[in-house]
Amino acid sequence: MRGVKRPCADALDASRCETCEHYHARGTTCDECGHVRRADADADGDGDGRRARALEGERARRATTVVEVIDRFLLVGAFEHTSSEETLLRAGVRTVINAAPTCESCCSGRWLSVVNLNTSEEGGAGDLDLRHACERLQSLHARSTSALEIDKSQPVRVLVYCMSGRSRAPTVATAYVMFKMRMSFKDALAYVQSRYPADHRGVKLKDEDASLLERFERELAENPPNQARVSHTY
Repeated sequence: MRGVKRPCADALDASRCETCEHYHARGTTCDECGHVRRADADADGDGDGRRARALEGERARRATTVVEVIDRFLLVGAFEHTSSEETLLRAGVRTVINAAPTCESCCSGRWLSVVNLNTSEEGGAGDLDLRHACERLQSLHARSTSALEIDKSQPVRVLVYCMSGRSRAPTVATAYVMFKMRMSFKDALAYVQSRYPADHRGVKLKDEDASLLERFERELAENPPNQARVSHTY
């Protein structure tokens, strides 16, 4: 088009971030994934330096990647993983669940269902109602299973996220494993942790989240879930 100057290949290469592989200038935040690129990043042009930074970026991605806790259904991630609805849709995600009431989703809700979990009236101000969360997940799990029976190539996944992806979101995933698989807190947490790649930074439950799961374990012992009952519609 006349009057519009197209960037040359060298200009595009210069703006390509070696860490996240998206195009954004040094010293800026990536619109695609939220990665903050240092002002001095990728400054030198030697091949060894570029390769080293590329390897470092790959390790960083593997350390923070989304984890599939339950095959073809339940994913655990961080706030940054909600930045691209297109990416989530390609991965089969149709629902994102916010496990941290103070953490807002980047998703618009136009293409994905965005769910904020209830807090418990019995616990502290920020305590989640884990039974209610598990019943929501049970309903979504049933829908996902039905969809797979129709077309096995099209999984319908749910992403549970919190700010870091290391405590509150894994707490919800652990609670659902306890609820669905009738596991103890200890065994369910071990199961969730086993789903993480070896080079992932992994689960790091806060004390209050561990206490929440211990209370949930006692609650399940006193009042086991009725797996046949689906009490919510979405």
